[in-house]
Amino acid sequence: MKTVGLIILGAVVGALAAGFLSQSVAQEGTPAYQGVRYSNPSWERYDMSVGITTSGIPLAVRRLQHGVQQLNLPDYFGQFVGVTAHGNSDVLWFRDAAGNLRSTIVPDAARTIYRIDIMPAGNVEIRQKPN
Repeated sequence: MKTVGLIILGAVVGALAAGFLSQSVAQEGTPAYQGVRYSNPSWERYDMSVGITTSGIPLAVRRLQHGVQQLNLPDYFGQFVGVTAHGNSDVLWFRDAAGNLRSTIVPDAARTIYRIDIMPAGNVEIRQKPN
């Protein structure tokens, strides 16, 4: 019975997340990277053996590298609570101190390595948009 409750809870949370996502993506003029800001990209280089021979001996060590795109996210977004897929991108979900869910889209997450840093944000103003 506990498993069924967790599955139902997961479905409800997923449906809520999809609803929030559709609203945030549908807003015209809203950038897909809302919340995050790109920072300096970097390279990670390392030595590693990749694979083995037919007799099970590791292949020679080689120098490998890959690019890492750094994203900065303001700390008022709160605590990370989950991730959902959206096409080739991922949506990161956060809960702020007031309990509000916030999301940000990380583009092309299937092919890009990201480092996400939570950065201090000062003089934060949050205003209600008039209807």
